[in-house]
Amino acid sequence: MPRIIFLFLLYFFACSSASATPLQISHQGLIGAYYGISESEGSHSQFSNRGVFRTDGKLTLDYDLSPANKVSLINDYTVLFRTEDKSYRDGDWRYYPYLQWRNNNYGELDLGYNYNVALLFHQGAKEITFLGIRDSNSTYFLSNPNWGNGKKRTYFYTPKSTAIMNDGRAPKLNYISPEFWRSRIGFTYTPDTAHRRGMTSRYVDYEGREDGYVFALQHYEYLYGGKLTLSAGFGLFESTTKESSVSASYTKDGWNFGFGYKKAYVDGNKNAISTTAVSSYLPAYFDNYRESRSWDISLGYDFGKFKTNIAYLNTQADHTSDRDNLLIQSNIFKLDYGFELHWMNVWMNSDGDKRLNHKDTEGYAIISGIGWRF
Repeated sequence: MPRIIFLFLLYFFACSSASATPLQISHQGLIGAYYGISESEGSHSQFSNRGVFRTDGKLTLDYDLSPANKVSLINDYTVLFRTEDKSYRDGDWRYYPYLQWRNNNYGELDLGYNYNVALLFHQGAKEITFLGIRDSNSTYFLSNPNWGNGKKRTYFYTPKSTAIMNDGRAPKLNYISPEFWRSRIGFTYTPDTAHRRGMTSRYVDYEGREDGYVFALQHYEYLYGGKLTLSAGFGLFESTTKESSVSASYTKDGWNFGFGYKKAYVDGNKNAISTTAVSSYLPAYFDNYRESRSWDISLGYDFGKFKTNIAYLNTQADHTSDRDNLLIQSNIFKLDYGFELHWMNVWMNSDGDKRLNHKDTEGYAIISGIGWRF
């Protein structure tokens, strides 16, 4: 989508009144700017202190076909401008449109650039600012030799989340059932998981098919005055890559707790992990995350005007010494009219495999900024 068209639609939807059209139009998101002071040791790519402008939003057009049927056109978007970013001199523009049909009796069907159902159901460690623990943006400030996702090179020696996200935002088909016994089940089919926003590199050429299949379950209970939500997921990618995830969250009286775990392994003779470099875009072990473990945990409290959260992520690859430890302590102070002050403290320690010249890095960042929720 050309950027000028996107900006025009954004302005049109923001200014439109739902009462003036049979369509129900809604727009929500977070826009802001933040600056970080960082220090790292042993990094293969030293980053200086930097600033970031970011906006994340969702444009939704709902149309009621009947009291039980609704069709929605949804566009999730992200726009990023990062100082000293040579890869995206004009900013990083991302659009994820998908069509959604919801029926009270039959459930929900999504077609387009959405996440898979296991990630949509996943609980895990919570995140409250731009700098989340899942697929963390902390790598814009602290270099991680085990993660790389750019225009010309994609590799993940370790997983970047406890949620199943190999297929990223590639086009897919999702089905989510109606709620029954406080539970929902879901299924995802992704025709081609090699996508720049996923973990499987778009440059890869595996022997087997690259389709992806994901199954997930979510269940909740009310316990001791709070709400407990559980989820489990299973994914099959590149014919032989299998991933299983479980997660939980509990909320009560302003407190929230999250936990997640994921195990990945290769089962079969096709598409073994690449132990040697395939090309300049695909270094040795670029897909090492396919046999790995990861877990995360978080604890947070909402005081009303002030919200705080601490989250930790641990990832390990089975075949090398690649390891990651990421700790993010986030704070939000709410101002008037939707404005917020953000403050984040980040620590990262990444161990690379010395046999492959993956250098270790350790560092910290202190990041502050202002945001506006709309």
